[in-house]
Amino acid sequence: MQRLALVKNTDGKTAEVNLLISTACINCPTNCIEHNKSFTVRNKKNFPITVGDYVKIEMPKAMEISAGIFSLFFPIISATGAFLFLKRKTELCSIALTETKTFALTLATLVLAEAIVFLFSRMKFQLSKSKYIITQIL
Repeated sequence: MQRLALVKNTDGKTAEVNLLISTACINCPTNCIEHNKSFTVRNKKNFPITVGDYVKIEMPKAMEISAGIFSLFFPIISATGAFLFLKRKTELCSIALTETKTFALTLATLVLAEAIVFLFSRMKFQLSKSKYIITQIL
């Protein structure tokens, strides 16, 4: 996701920026626009940025991809693991779990995993130079 920012201070390798409001701000829990918070980003491509420049910043692709993979596969793997665990537990302990109970417990695990992903996406993370890089000067 690309975001627009205004450079407040720079030393060449990093820049202190303020984000400009965008549609992504609607669902963001950090409220950095509202509180006028600034944060540091890396200038990996050594752009000749100066104070007052508008820049595009983004999270590295590897972080975006890993977040997407986590959001998609964590609930699926959790539910599959719960199902296989329940089947194995039933065989080893001679516990009589009906298909309905197995389904309900697997579904509960899926819902719990989805809730974890949802809560994780709403956590207030510190915006830091390790997350965002400057990709373009406007």
